[in-house]
Amino acid sequence: MGMMIDGRWVAEEDIPRDKEGRFVRLEAAFHHRVGEPARYHLYVSLACP
Repeated sequence: MGMMIDGRWVAEEDIPRDKEGRFVRLEAAFHHRVGEPARYHLYVSLACP
């Protein structure tokens, strides 16, 4: 089964893996704090794993 990476579907054989075959996670895209208070809302759902 494939997976969604950067907004596009990637087939199982194209998923990035290291020499031992483990999944290689991409570096996080968010490193900075939000600079405008009261502009954004964070919604969390405990229903999804």
